[in-house]
Amino acid sequence: MTARGISAALATANACVVKTPELDPISNIWLARAAEAVGLPNGALNILCGLGHEAGAALSSHPDIGNIVFTGPVETGIRVATAAAAEGATVATGGRRLNLSGSFLAPTVISGVTPDMQIAGTEVFGPVLSVMKTTSEDEAINIANSTEYGLVGGIFTTNIDAAHRAARRICAGQILINQWYAGGV
Repeated sequence: MTARGISAALATANACVVKTPELDPISNIWLARAAEAVGLPNGALNILCGLGHEAGAALSSHPDIGNIVFTGPVETGIRVATAAAAEGATVATGGRRLNLSGSFLAPTVISGVTPDMQIAGTEVFGPVLSVMKTTSEDEAINIANSTEYGLVGGIFTTNIDAAHRAARRICAGQILINQWYAGGV
């Protein structure tokens, strides 16, 4: 997941700061060693170990950080889905932990979402889809660009010309048209 998140940023000459997962920092340390081994310039990929409420909070509030990608636990996904329902959205299906060993959230669809709701501006790590209705392409693009995130955007349509036009206007590291992570990055 880290490689997917930083690949577009590095390919477009942006430096990356990765705050490692608190319980598993080792894989990102190996990624940094691999970056050094292939000659990535010093400072292009920076690995920061620390707690989310300290290191993560400092990164997310820093004025020189242009894009934040957050991946969190299942509990965060459940809290966000529940809050979307304290705001008037509807959990159409899912929104609960699956009865399996490990951390699995049931596929969740939240409908009746508006751009001002927490669920519209929070990246949920889990199988959660927020459904927002728009009345125009411009409104949809404004909504897509209003988030502080921007790792991936998806466009689903029967009008491929409109999809390509919209893809050029959406600010995200990756844009997928009529698919979602089909194939490799």
